[in-house]
Amino acid sequence: KDAAYVRIAGPTMGTSYHITAKLPDRVGKDDLEAAITRRLIEINQSMSTYISDSEISTFNNAGLNQWVTVGEDFLQVLAVSREIYAQSDAAFNPTIGPLVDLWGFGPVLMVDNFQQKPHADEIAAKLKQLDFTALEKKGSKIQKTAAMRLDFSAVAKGYAVDAVADVLVAYGIGDYMVEIGGEVKTAGLSPRQVAWRIGIEQPGKMKGKTFKALQLKDAALATSGDYRNYLEIDGKRYSHTIDPTTGYPVDHKLSSVTVITDTVAAADAWATVIMVLGEDRGFAIAEKLNLAVYMIYRE
Repeated sequence: KDAAYVRIAGPTMGTSYHITAKLPDRVGKDDLEAAITRRLIEINQSMSTYISDSEISTFNNAGLNQWVTVGEDFLQVLAVSREIYAQSDAAFNPTIGPLVDLWGFGPVLMVDNFQQKPHADEIAAKLKQLDFTALEKKGSKIQKTAAMRLDFSAVAKGYAVDAVADVLVAYGIGDYMVEIGGEVKTAGLSPRQVAWRIGIEQPGKMKGKTFKALQLKDAALATSGDYRNYLEIDGKRYSHTIDPTTGYPVDHKLSSVTVITDTVAAADAWATVIMVLGEDRGFAIAEKLNLAVYMIYRE
């Protein structure tokens, strides 16, 4: 009999995941679902700042020059982060957490942060804590040589999509679509026996509507946008995307950027970089690195 497509969904990483996959005869849906759940729990236990004893929380709470042992997932994400940090001239910086909190976009939304923007000297003080080069690695151990903390939120979701896709491939599945919070990986054909159709969301007041639909066969895609999360102070809009080189929210016309590249982890990080750089500098870096990007900006 023909293999059947199944759908699997659930909550993860503060959002949800959706998978559509064509199962070979010998693969049971329950079995597959259990394997996916286990994999997502492992990744969360490595990189979630919301879990107090995760590897990332353990590192963030450790003192200076104190070695912390981390697993393979963490090391992979660290490697991707270091590469993109270097290639983007520090526009991608996983130590940006203190600034995000200062502007009121952290895990705890501070009501008083909505009333006023931070002082220039507060921003300058936080900028000093954004030192991704203060992380040393020896084998599977890492330590910090200066005060800093890591946050992989701009790459971990993408990495999780890649990891779940690897689980499917290990089960012999060749036709699938994996999505976590808008980050997507596809392979083979959809249930309609054509390329997968992935919609790019319309930013702004039209959100929820599709702006453009892409036909994807074997692709990794991620979107970063400022239209879901921003503050307005004195009639000025402040994006939740903060430029780690200046300490201030980005101020440009770019509203959403979608990147298609080899892995969702890299697409996720590059979408963030281009959101930081804006339409002109972002486009220039995409050209230089030969990245497929789709930008939506406000006229």
